[in-house]
Order: sequence, then structure tokens, then C-alpha cells
Amino acid sequence: MAVERTYNVLFIQSYNTQTPWHDQLIQGLINGIKQNGIKATVTTEYLDANFWKFESEKVLMKRFCERARERKTDLIVTANDEAFYSLYASNDSLPLKIPVVFFGIKYPDMDLIKRLPNVCGFTSNPNYFALLEQVNRIFPERKEVICIVDNSFLSNKGLESFLTGWNLFHEIYSDYTMKVYNTQVKTTQDVISAVCYPRNSTNRVVIAPKWTPYLSFVGKNSKAPFFACQNLGLKNGVFCVYDDDAYTSAYNAGRYAAFVLRGDKPKDLGVRETPQGFIYDSKQLAFFKVDPSAVSSYGFIVNESYWERNKLLFMFLYPLALLLLTGCVIWLIRLNRKEAKRRYKFRLAC
Repeated sequence: MAVERTYNVLFIQSYNTQTPWHDQLIQGLINGIKQNGIKATVTTEYLDANFWKFESEKVLMKRFCERARERKTDLIVTANDEAFYSLYASNDSLPLKIPVVFFGIKYPDMDLIKRLPNVCGFTSNPNYFALLEQVNRIFPERKEVICIVDNSFLSNKGLESFLTGWNLFHEIYSDYTMKVYNTQVKTTQDVISAVCYPRNSTNRVVIAPKWTPYLSFVGKNSKAPFFACQNLGLKNGVFCVYDDDAYTSAYNAGRYAAFVLRGDKPKDLGVRETPQGFIYDSKQLAFFKVDPSAVSSYGFIVNESYWERNKLLFMFLYPLALLLLTGCVIWLIRLNRKEAKRRYKFRLAC
């Protein structure tokens, strides 16, 4: 009987273990591979792109590839833009020799992807027009939009995409105004003053095209709600994102990885866009006094407390427990009366 082969898969995440969904990405990928009939050992490497500069990322990527060669890796999976582009910018030969499946790419370089026959995966293209319309629905009184960017490549790409969405939005909602704050041009005090002081932020919302650790600090202290197109910001100060679900996107990449390991050609699988939607942070909803029922029809809510997650279950179990307790008390009273009658009859008989 033939022994089932166990494949080696390298999974490169763009960020580090402090990001909110890194464990769900791993679990989604593993389940996507396993549930599509492939046995694989998944090794995860973290690029930590928010810490390293691009030149350092390329050095790290070469080390990842060297270790992958030692394990005789069969396939590479990358999450988000930084991991994919750094992998090919490193000029290591490994990603040219074995298949690569990507997901979570916001700004796909289709010319590069078309030149790579062993590549397939999923994009998560941002939609700032949809995000701005959601701003208008939830906070119609806040008419000032603050866009916070930096000088990084992906932040500049995000700004271009945001401005496209803003121009469409402003044609319909002309009473809105917009300012761009570049954190490498403006001082930290300028940014904090714009969004963290109540007297300045009452009529403002913030759009963050590229989420960074700096924005996590500002977002958690902001008196203006933050909106983004990266689920990386959830639990880190963002009010709402328009993005894919972390587990689902990784699971889909796992499916593609299983298909490729089973013999399908990456070029035939091609590139698809992952379905996206609005995701809200429960603690931010509470802070800005937004009723969850007002947004639940547009998407789903994360970061809920244990009580909020199980509220309906508790509401169902409480009357059930009360009924059970009442039944036990009635049964004990009846049992006590029966015992009292039995003893009374016993005394009379004596």
C-alpha cells in the first residue's frame, strides 16, 4: 500500500505575532489544505514589515528561502503585499522554482504576476468609496475627513486609491471637506491635536490607507473614529474596516495550495478577488455610542466581550434555570410533605 506523502509548505506572514489575526491566518491555511485532501507540514515565518526597512526585508527573505531549501519545501504561501513583493525583490531563485500562492494583496502588480507562471492567489482590492459612504451612514454629522499617510510605497499607493474614491464620493456629497496629514511631514503633535483633542475632532473622521503601529497608538487615543481597508487595524484602534475575513481568506489560499500540490497548474487557477465586507470593532462602537444593531446589517462585529457574544444564550438559559430551580423547590416541598405524612401515620400505628 502506497504511503501518503506529507508536503512541506512555507507560510510567510507580512507582519509579526502581535497582530490580531496571525493565529487565524495559520489555522485557516492549515484547514484549507487539510480539508481538500492534502497532508502538509506548515512552517510560518514572520517578515515584521512594519519594523524593518525594505532592504532589510530582502535579507530576511533570503534567510527564509535558505531555511525552506533545507526543509525541501514544496510550496510557498504569502499573506499581504509586503511578503509577496519582498519575496521576489530578494532575487532568490526559490520562488521561481516552486509554486507560490498569495492572498491579501491590496495593490497587485499584474504585470509581474503575469510573468510568473507558477503563481496564483487572491487579491483584496480596497474600496474607499464604499468606506466613505459607510462613514456618511454612521456619522452623518462628521463632515471633515482626515487622511493620515506616510512616505512608504504602500501608503502612497493607498493614498492614490483613496483619492480616487474621495473624488467619486465628493461629487455626491459636496459638503464634505478633506485634509491629508503625512506623518513624516507633519509633527506628531499636529496629528494628535487634529484627532485626539475633543475640541478639534468633534466633526472629524479619519481614513488610514496604510495601517502602522504608530496609527495603533493614535487610534486608541483618538476622539475621531478611524476607518481603514486593512483588518490589521481591528482591535488596534480602528472603528471599521472594509476588508476580507482573515480566516476565510487564508482558508481559500489553503484550497489553492492543495489544488496545486495535487497537480493543478497555478496559471490555470489564476488570480481572483476575495469577497470583502465591513467589519466593526465592538469596543469602538461602545466608545462612539453607536448601537450595534445600526451596523450589523452592513457587516459583522468583532472584539465583543464574553457577555455580548453569549447574550442570547444567557437570556435563553436564565428562565430555563429559574424554571428548573422552581421545579426542584416544588419537588422538595412535596417530598417533605409525603415524609411528614408517613411519620404521622407511623406514630398513630404505634
